[in-house]
Amino acid sequence: ISVYTHTHTHYTHMHTHIYTHMHTHTLYTHAHTHIYTHIHIYTHIYIHTYTYIHTCTHINTHGHIHTYTHTYYKHIHTHIKIHTNIHTHTH
Repeated sequence: ISVYTHTHTHYTHMHTHIYTHMHTHTLYTHAHTHIYTHIHIYTHIYIHTYTYIHTCTHINTHGHIHTYTHTYYKHIHTHIKIHTNIHTHTH
């Protein structure tokens, strides 16, 4: 008698959001010009980890139970999306 059990554990969408706001104000007093620079950086990091757990249970003719468990990682995908928005206006 051989019993094979397959267990699939899926860890999905570990989402980390990093928001960075940088504000730079440069003032030229002699030219009477105000320069405002707004830099918005959006960084999205997606980490997809697929974990497979294989458990094999074998019962032999003597009634002994043997259990083998194998755990390995497959399809580790990391996606990094960086969006930068720079807005500059003078007045």
